[in-house]
Amino acid sequence: INAEYMGILFQMKKEDKIVKWEVEPNFDDYFSTLTVEILNLTKEVDFRPTIPFEELCEATTKFCSRFYPEIEKTLPTWGVLVEQSDGIIANHVLRMLYCVLIDPDYPSFSPKEKNIFKWVVLLHDIEKKGSPSLPHKARDYTHPYTSAIETLNAFNRIYKISETAPETWKEITELQKLIQGAITPEALLDLSKMSEILKKAKNIMPETSFCFLVFKLVIIHQALPTLTDFKYPFCLSPKEIQANLDLEFLRLLRFIMINDSINYHI
Repeated sequence: INAEYMGILFQMKKEDKIVKWEVEPNFDDYFSTLTVEILNLTKEVDFRPTIPFEELCEATTKFCSRFYPEIEKTLPTWGVLVEQSDGIIANHVLRMLYCVLIDPDYPSFSPKEKNIFKWVVLLHDIEKKGSPSLPHKARDYTHPYTSAIETLNAFNRIYKISETAPETWKEITELQKLIQGAITPEALLDLSKMSEILKKAKNIMPETSFCFLVFKLVIIHQALPTLTDFKYPFCLSPKEIQANLDLEFLRLLRFIMINDSINYHI
Protein backbone atom coordinates (compact mmCIF):
# COMPACT_ATOMS: atom_id res chain seq x y z
CA ILE A 1 0.00 0.00 0.00
CA ASN A 2 2.81 2.37 0.91
CA ALA A 3 4.53 1.71 -2.40
CA GLU A 4 1.26 2.30 -4.29
CA TYR A 5 0.63 5.49 -2.33
CA MET A 6 4.15 6.75 -3.03
CA GLY A 7 3.63 5.96 -6.71
CA ILE A 8 0.49 8.10 -6.79
CA LEU A 9 2.29 10.97 -5.07
CA PHE A 10 5.17 10.68 -7.54
CA GLN A 11 2.75 10.77 -10.47
CA MET A 12 0.94 13.81 -9.02
CA LYS A 13 4.26 15.58 -8.55
CA LYS A 14 5.23 14.71 -12.11
CA GLU A 15 1.93 16.01 -13.51
CA ASP A 16 2.24 19.24 -11.54
CA LYS A 17 5.34 20.03 -13.57
CA ILE A 18 3.53 19.92 -16.90
CA VAL A 19 2.24 23.22 -18.22
CA LYS A 20 -1.07 22.70 -20.02
CA TRP A 21 -0.13 24.66 -23.11
CA GLU A 22 -3.20 23.31 -24.91
CA VAL A 23 -5.41 25.43 -22.63
CA GLU A 24 -5.94 28.79 -24.32
CA PRO A 25 -6.88 31.82 -22.19
CA ASN A 26 -9.97 33.37 -23.75
CA PHE A 27 -9.33 37.08 -24.28
CA ASP A 28 -12.99 37.94 -23.80
CA ASP A 29 -13.01 36.31 -20.35
CA TYR A 30 -10.18 38.58 -19.20
CA PHE A 31 -11.29 41.77 -20.96
CA SER A 32 -15.06 41.48 -21.31
CA THR A 33 -15.78 45.21 -21.13
CA LEU A 34 -12.99 46.12 -23.54
CA THR A 35 -14.07 43.60 -26.19
CA VAL A 36 -17.58 45.00 -26.36
CA GLU A 37 -17.17 48.73 -25.75
CA ILE A 38 -14.07 49.35 -27.90
CA LEU A 39 -16.41 49.07 -30.90
CA ASN A 40 -17.93 52.40 -29.83
CA LEU A 41 -14.61 54.19 -30.46
CA THR A 42 -15.59 56.04 -33.66
CA LYS A 43 -19.05 56.80 -32.24
CA GLU A 44 -17.60 58.69 -29.29
CA VAL A 45 -14.38 60.10 -30.76
CA ASP A 46 -14.38 62.41 -33.77
CA PHE A 47 -11.58 61.27 -36.11
CA ARG A 48 -12.20 63.76 -38.90
CA PRO A 49 -8.91 65.09 -40.36
CA THR A 50 -9.96 68.64 -39.45
CA ILE A 51 -9.83 67.89 -35.71
CA PRO A 52 -6.62 69.30 -34.11
CA PHE A 53 -4.18 66.57 -33.05
CA GLU A 54 -4.12 67.61 -29.38
CA GLU A 55 -7.92 67.58 -29.23
CA LEU A 56 -8.03 64.17 -30.86
CA CYS A 57 -5.48 62.77 -28.37
CA GLU A 58 -7.44 64.15 -25.44
CA ALA A 59 -10.72 62.68 -26.68
CA THR A 60 -9.11 59.31 -27.41
CA THR A 61 -7.55 59.16 -23.94
CA LYS A 62 -10.86 60.05 -22.33
CA PHE A 63 -12.54 57.18 -24.19
CA CYS A 64 -9.76 54.62 -23.74
CA SER A 65 -9.01 55.33 -20.08
CA ARG A 66 -12.19 53.52 -18.99
CA PHE A 67 -10.49 50.26 -20.02
CA TYR A 68 -7.18 50.80 -18.24
CA PRO A 69 -8.13 49.25 -14.85
CA GLU A 70 -9.49 46.10 -16.50
CA ILE A 71 -6.34 45.68 -18.60
CA GLU A 72 -3.99 46.34 -15.69
CA LYS A 73 -5.49 43.48 -13.67
CA THR A 74 -3.98 41.00 -16.14
CA LEU A 75 -1.13 43.13 -17.53
CA PRO A 76 0.33 45.08 -14.56
CA THR A 77 2.83 47.00 -16.71
CA TRP A 78 -0.04 48.60 -18.66
CA GLY A 79 0.01 51.48 -16.18
CA VAL A 80 3.60 52.24 -17.17
CA LEU A 81 2.65 52.13 -20.84
CA VAL A 82 -0.14 54.65 -20.24
CA GLU A 83 2.44 57.13 -18.92
CA GLN A 84 4.62 56.84 -22.03
CA SER A 85 4.32 59.77 -24.46
CA ASP A 86 1.13 61.06 -22.81
CA GLY A 87 -0.74 57.83 -23.44
CA ILE A 88 -0.18 57.85 -27.19
CA ILE A 89 1.14 54.27 -27.25
CA ALA A 90 -1.64 52.88 -25.05
CA ASN A 91 -4.25 54.59 -27.21
CA HIS A 92 -2.54 53.27 -30.34
CA VAL A 93 -2.87 49.74 -28.95
CA LEU A 94 -6.60 50.16 -28.30
CA ARG A 95 -7.21 51.76 -31.69
CA MET A 96 -5.44 48.76 -33.21
CA LEU A 97 -7.81 46.43 -31.37
CA TYR A 98 -10.73 48.37 -32.82
CA CYS A 99 -9.25 48.05 -36.33
CA VAL A 100 -8.69 44.31 -35.89
CA LEU A 101 -12.29 43.72 -34.80
CA ILE A 102 -13.80 45.66 -37.72
CA ASP A 103 -11.35 44.41 -40.35
CA PRO A 104 -13.38 42.76 -43.15
CA ASP A 105 -10.96 39.82 -43.11
CA TYR A 106 -11.38 39.21 -39.37
CA PRO A 107 -14.46 36.93 -39.65
CA SER A 108 -12.55 34.58 -41.96
CA PHE A 109 -10.09 33.58 -39.23
CA SER A 110 -10.67 30.68 -36.86
CA PRO A 111 -11.72 31.28 -33.21
CA LYS A 112 -8.19 30.36 -32.10
CA GLU A 113 -6.65 32.85 -34.53
CA LYS A 114 -9.05 35.62 -33.45
CA ASN A 115 -8.11 34.98 -29.83
CA ILE A 116 -4.42 35.10 -30.75
CA PHE A 117 -4.84 38.41 -32.57
CA LYS A 118 -6.54 40.11 -29.63
CA TRP A 119 -3.83 39.02 -27.18
CA VAL A 120 -1.08 40.06 -29.61
CA VAL A 121 -2.63 43.52 -29.94
CA LEU A 122 -2.40 44.16 -26.18
CA LEU A 123 1.06 42.63 -25.85
CA HIS A 124 2.95 43.74 -28.98
CA ASP A 125 3.89 47.19 -27.58
CA ILE A 126 3.48 46.44 -23.87
CA GLU A 127 7.09 47.49 -23.11
CA LYS A 128 7.42 50.25 -25.68
CA LYS A 129 9.11 53.37 -24.30
CA GLY A 130 8.76 55.92 -27.10
CA SER A 131 6.09 57.15 -29.50
CA PRO A 132 6.44 56.70 -33.29
CA SER A 133 6.04 60.49 -33.50
CA LEU A 134 9.47 60.95 -31.89
CA PRO A 135 12.60 61.54 -33.99
CA HIS A 136 14.19 58.30 -35.15
CA LYS A 137 17.04 58.44 -32.63
CA ALA A 138 14.54 58.70 -29.77
CA ARG A 139 12.31 55.83 -30.87
CA ASP A 140 12.25 52.53 -29.03
CA TYR A 141 13.44 49.98 -31.57
CA THR A 142 13.95 47.33 -28.89
CA HIS A 143 10.29 46.95 -27.92
CA PRO A 144 9.55 43.79 -29.95
CA TYR A 145 12.13 41.98 -27.79
CA THR A 146 11.26 43.61 -24.47
CA SER A 147 7.55 43.11 -25.17
CA ALA A 148 8.23 39.45 -25.95
CA ILE A 149 9.95 39.13 -22.57
CA GLU A 150 6.92 40.67 -20.85
CA THR A 151 4.64 38.38 -22.89
CA LEU A 152 6.37 35.43 -21.24
CA ASN A 153 5.77 37.08 -17.85
CA ALA A 154 2.09 37.39 -18.76
CA PHE A 155 1.97 33.67 -19.58
CA ASN A 156 3.51 32.98 -16.18
CA ARG A 157 0.77 34.93 -14.42
CA ILE A 158 -1.97 33.20 -16.42
CA TYR A 159 -0.62 29.64 -16.22
CA LYS A 160 1.12 30.05 -12.82
CA ILE A 161 4.21 28.43 -14.33
CA SER A 162 6.73 29.53 -11.70
CA GLU A 163 4.52 28.02 -8.97
CA THR A 164 3.46 24.75 -10.60
CA ALA A 165 6.27 24.06 -13.07
CA PRO A 166 9.51 25.60 -11.71
CA GLU A 167 11.72 23.71 -14.16
CA THR A 168 9.75 25.09 -17.11
CA TRP A 169 9.91 28.56 -15.59
CA LYS A 170 13.68 28.19 -15.31
CA GLU A 171 13.81 27.45 -19.05
CA ILE A 172 11.63 30.51 -19.73
CA THR A 173 13.88 32.80 -17.69
CA GLU A 174 16.85 31.49 -19.69
CA LEU A 175 14.93 32.32 -22.88
CA GLN A 176 14.27 35.82 -21.54
CA LYS A 177 17.99 36.29 -20.86
CA LEU A 178 18.77 35.16 -24.41
CA ILE A 179 16.32 37.72 -25.81
CA GLN A 180 17.68 40.49 -23.58
CA GLY A 181 21.19 39.63 -24.70
CA ALA A 182 20.16 40.10 -28.34
CA ILE A 183 19.56 43.81 -27.77
CA THR A 184 22.66 45.62 -29.01
CA PRO A 185 24.54 48.38 -27.14
CA GLU A 186 23.12 50.78 -29.76
CA ALA A 187 19.58 49.88 -28.58
CA LEU A 188 18.79 47.92 -31.73
CA LEU A 189 17.84 44.28 -32.25
CA ASP A 190 20.26 41.55 -33.25
CA LEU A 191 17.91 39.64 -35.52
CA SER A 192 20.59 37.09 -36.38
CA LYS A 193 19.68 35.50 -33.03
CA MET A 194 16.05 34.98 -34.07
CA SER A 195 16.49 31.31 -35.06
CA GLU A 196 18.19 30.55 -31.75
CA ILE A 197 15.45 32.37 -29.82
CA LEU A 198 12.61 30.62 -31.63
CA LYS A 199 14.29 27.21 -31.36
CA LYS A 200 14.58 27.63 -27.60
CA ALA A 201 10.96 28.81 -27.40
CA LYS A 202 9.80 25.75 -29.37
CA ASN A 203 11.58 23.51 -26.88
CA ILE A 204 9.37 25.04 -24.18
CA MET A 205 6.03 25.61 -25.94
CA PRO A 206 4.52 23.49 -28.75
CA GLU A 207 5.03 25.24 -32.09
CA THR A 208 1.32 25.29 -32.90
CA SER A 209 0.20 26.33 -29.42
CA PHE A 210 -1.56 29.60 -28.62
CA CYS A 211 1.36 30.76 -26.46
CA PHE A 212 4.06 30.11 -29.01
CA LEU A 213 2.17 31.88 -31.80
CA VAL A 214 1.42 34.91 -29.62
CA PHE A 215 5.07 35.07 -28.55
CA LYS A 216 6.34 34.70 -32.12
CA LEU A 217 4.01 37.38 -33.51
CA VAL A 218 5.06 39.81 -30.78
CA ILE A 219 8.79 39.28 -31.24
CA ILE A 220 8.69 39.43 -35.06
CA HIS A 221 6.06 42.12 -35.63
CA GLN A 222 8.60 44.74 -36.73
CA ALA A 223 11.26 42.50 -38.23
CA LEU A 224 10.21 42.71 -41.88
CA PRO A 225 10.74 45.65 -44.28
CA THR A 226 7.34 46.85 -45.49
CA LEU A 227 8.17 50.17 -47.15
CA THR A 228 10.48 50.39 -50.16
CA ASP A 229 11.40 54.05 -49.57
CA PHE A 230 12.30 53.71 -45.87
CA LYS A 231 15.69 52.67 -44.52
CA TYR A 232 15.09 50.20 -41.72
CA PRO A 233 17.62 50.06 -38.86
CA PHE A 234 17.31 46.25 -38.91
CA CYS A 235 15.30 43.49 -40.57
CA LEU A 236 15.40 39.71 -40.84
CA SER A 237 17.85 38.36 -43.37
CA PRO A 238 16.53 36.21 -46.24
CA LYS A 239 18.09 33.22 -44.46
CA GLU A 240 16.22 33.96 -41.21
CA ILE A 241 12.97 34.58 -43.09
CA GLN A 242 13.23 31.27 -44.92
CA ALA A 243 14.07 29.42 -41.71
CA ASN A 244 11.32 30.90 -39.51
CA LEU A 245 8.43 32.29 -41.56
CA ASP A 246 6.18 29.88 -43.43
CA LEU A 247 3.14 30.97 -45.44
CA GLU A 248 0.70 30.06 -42.68
CA PHE A 249 2.49 32.23 -40.14
CA LEU A 250 2.90 35.05 -42.66
CA ARG A 251 -0.88 35.04 -43.11
CA LEU A 252 -1.24 35.87 -39.41
CA LEU A 253 1.69 38.29 -39.34
CA ARG A 254 0.36 40.20 -42.35
CA PHE A 255 -2.95 40.81 -40.61
CA ILE A 256 -1.23 42.08 -37.47
CA MET A 257 1.22 44.32 -39.37
CA ILE A 258 -1.51 45.92 -41.47
CA ASN A 259 -3.66 46.79 -38.48
CA ASP A 260 -0.62 47.97 -36.51
CA SER A 261 -0.16 50.60 -39.23
CA ILE A 262 -3.63 51.61 -40.37
CA ASN A 263 -4.95 52.41 -36.88
CA TYR A 264 -3.04 55.68 -37.09
CA HIS A 265 -5.34 56.67 -39.96
CA ILE A 266 -8.84 55.87 -38.70
